[in-house]
Amino acid sequence: MKSDFALYKYGLTIAQKYVDPFARIIEQGVEEGVFNVEFLCETTDILLRAVTSVPQSMFFNEYMEDKTKSLKYKASFEAIMARVLGIDSKEIRIYPKMD
Repeated sequence: MKSDFALYKYGLTIAQKYVDPFARIIEQGVEEGVFNVEFLCETTDILLRAVTSVPQSMFFNEYMEDKTKSLKYKASFEAIMARVLGIDSKEIRIYPKMD
């Protein structure tokens, strides 16, 4: 992950492998009335890009080394995911709770 090319390939691989399965999960949630998403493919793409771009953040090393910052980042990401999916933030746990 140290080079721009490696990051590019990582993002491309994620998009190719995971956009369709993740979109099907979100679509099922919409059909079941769990999620409220208007633009399925676009929302899926944006959420996956948000996840895959974390290593490009200028604060990435701090997130990895500082437990408090890492927990705040994870909580923020969960809150964003909940809002985008149209659910209560208490209904989503992307990361296991850490004590």
